[in-house]
Amino acid sequence: MTTNEEIREAKHSLPKLNNLLSALEDLDGSIVKEDKARAGITVFEAGVRRACKHYEGIVAEGDAMYDNRDKEMINKASTRMFRCPLDINLLESKFKHRVRTYEHKAKVLREQGLSQSEIDLVNKPIAELDHNELAEKINTLRAEEASLKAFLGDAPIFDTELLKNTSVYPESAEIS
Repeated sequence: MTTNEEIREAKHSLPKLNNLLSALEDLDGSIVKEDKARAGITVFEAGVRRACKHYEGIVAEGDAMYDNRDKEMINKASTRMFRCPLDINLLESKFKHRVRTYEHKAKVLREQGLSQSEIDLVNKPIAELDHNELAEKINTLRAEEASLKAFLGDAPIFDTELLKNTSVYPESAEIS
């Protein structure tokens, strides 16, 4: 299968090779008089034409891949990619609210004369485990967002293997 790098190389090289062919076609017998030189140019021109045909095939394959892309999967990936930062913000906001609520209750209980150990019995403190779980969820969402960006940037191939460990990874791909 053709890679994105090969497609980019073909799209970059093809116009230059076509310009070269155009320049070679402008050379006529009045410019290059020596038979041996003309023969060399003809051989060179044939090689350039072969390279053009090769690159045209790669570009055509890339265009066909793009035309046949899974638009539904791309839309799902795009929607989810834009949703990840919102999900991260929501998690962080909920956690900050939880911390503020704990701190407010603790302050009120302290003002009522309770000790920290008594406050902790009534108002369960936020454990280190809770902070770690939040960080893990956020890291998972950031990794998912990066995978989704990689998939969406993989045009025209859109390799679904880049969607592994995301919520939009196609179920049919998990079975195979």
